Amino acid sequence: RYARLMSETEVNIQIKPDGGSEKIISFTAPFLSRYQVGDIRPQPDKMYSAEGKLYLVYQQAANRSPMSVWLSITPKTAGNISLQAAVNDRAPVTWNQFVYP
Repeated sequence: RYARLMSETEVNIQIKPDGGSEKIISFTAPFLSRYQVGDIRPQPDKMYSAEGKLYLVYQQAANRSPMSVWLSITPKTAGNISLQAAVNDRAPVTWNQFVYP
């Protein structure tokens, strides 16, 4: 993924159903320090940060359809950024984004 410094970009997170009603998406520390978070769709039922991580909490009726979350983010620093996101106790997903100055 590529982005331009101070230009908004979108991230889409697809969550496969797991039978539970609560979905907690967590982002590692670089996410908060290197990006400005704008719009989040759908809005989480609860959002907080702890130990440098950002948490988005969604209450969802248990169903078999996947959930999709969109985030509008703006990079605050240039360079290569490695990010991780995890849902509940699932293994985290890592991706890299190079931000042009």
